[in-house]
Amino acid sequence: MRRAAMIYLVLLVTMLSCAAPAAPKRTAQLLSVSFGSQYTDDDFRRMGEKLDLVILDPLNFPRVPSVLKQVNPNIKAFGYCNTFDIRDMSSFVGRALTPGGKTERMLREWQEADAKDWFYHDEQGRRVNVYLNKRDDRYGLDIGRPDVRAFLAAKSKAIVDGGYDGVFLDNVGVRYPYGYGIGGWVSAVPEGLTERKWWDDSILMLRAIKEAVGDKLVVFNQVRGYNPEVSLEFVAETDGAMDETWLSDGNFKPEQWREDVSLVQRLNKLNTYTLPIAQGASEQAAKALFASYLLAKDGEHAYFAYGPYNFTQWKWFAFYDVDLGDALGDYTHEGNVYSRRYERGMVLVNIADSPATATLPAEYQTGLAEKVRSVPLPGRGGQLLYTLDVRIRLPRTIRRDNMGEAGVDFSEPGPAAAKSITLMLDVEPTKASSAALLLTLFDADNPAEGEIVINGKQTIPLPWGKGPAYNWKNVSFDPVPLDSAALVQGSNTITVRRHEGGTFKVSELIVRLMFPREALGP
Repeated sequence: MRRAAMIYLVLLVTMLSCAAPAAPKRTAQLLSVSFGSQYTDDDFRRMGEKLDLVILDPLNFPRVPSVLKQVNPNIKAFGYCNTFDIRDMSSFVGRALTPGGKTERMLREWQEADAKDWFYHDEQGRRVNVYLNKRDDRYGLDIGRPDVRAFLAAKSKAIVDGGYDGVFLDNVGVRYPYGYGIGGWVSAVPEGLTERKWWDDSILMLRAIKEAVGDKLVVFNQVRGYNPEVSLEFVAETDGAMDETWLSDGNFKPEQWREDVSLVQRLNKLNTYTLPIAQGASEQAAKALFASYLLAKDGEHAYFAYGPYNFTQWKWFAFYDVDLGDALGDYTHEGNVYSRRYERGMVLVNIADSPATATLPAEYQTGLAEKVRSVPLPGRGGQLLYTLDVRIRLPRTIRRDNMGEAGVDFSEPGPAAAKSITLMLDVEPTKASSAALLLTLFDADNPAEGEIVINGKQTIPLPWGKGPAYNWKNVSFDPVPLDSAALVQGSNTITVRRHEGGTFKVSELIVRLMFPREALGP
């Protein structure tokens, strides 16, 4: 008996010594909408290590991947369910499909909906098409019908029976419904449908799904800051909600910022699940959005995401992992600069298009251990600062990102023109080991459309976003090498030239300088 006890003790010590180290504490709770079927166990392992909540497509993963919960038992996994439409799958009838596979299940759903004619119809009795880019094969579901609500409730119940902590309901819009095409619809306004009926039918649908899943969670998409009262009506039937393009992916205007952040704050104070997410890869936008999230963060279920709907393509920014402690009250503001103090730091956001300088209530330090009493903020920019007792560990090479004013807009066709951006450098650029220009451009699909000139000394062609993926979209490009001798300490003039007929917009401009630690002094 004693020998058995000793063996058990040795095994227990061995298990404890091999256990994964605890994840470092951080202020944020992060989520990802991770669609697609190509994730490996290593991908799920990284999700478990990095995320607090993940939304997956049960058509690809009918059961929650076990490695997620093994790596992080506390991670919340939600299964996706579209409530708005069904794709016409009739072309797949008669094909050899894998039984129980994604396509075969989609076909069965279509056949049931088609046989029972579950769709919205126009005054001529035609089914109503939805989505501009898929208008020939997507039909809107009439959620006013009890049998459609029962179908969605059963589908949601099947999702949580696969081990998911909850169901994520897409396209439950508080807006009636999407705002393009005819009266907000693509092919026609559904007969007999009004804004209030759309809201009432949506509430009945949410209620039916919540009843079906029992104690499992229900969150939906989309709440909207410009319509907080209907958003709260919807949330009252569920456990929380997402704003899928929160703050316009970083391209917000002041009034929109106030509305969207205020709604998230209200929902957080109710301790509901809040999922403000945005898409993109810009570090400046990520910091502004992340700081905005921290301004509104409250309760136990406040999450944040910024990135594409493919977790393997995420850019992970270091400030996501900061531990600022608890918030010391709600956010305040002076003009367009909003701030909130935490135990170990402070977050700020300038919601105006133009740059601003924020005067701080005490001395703080930057992420480069610089002590400051004021801090410059770019237009629509954010900043995280730290109290002086926080130890900042500096790497051997220090990166300085110097942001110019964004928003040089040549997106309308016109003659040759030039606009200048002022960029301030508080360090001597010739001490840098390397310099680079980082650009986020809108509609940058032709390098002949323009160029960028640094202090009249170095001319850089627009980077080339070749192919339709770059057409009429914001794209962040790889760093373009700069000659540090073309820069000066102090005011730098960055001239953006549009050639005849060029159409593009500079959404973000950053000069990145890399310094050996000793070059910046103690």
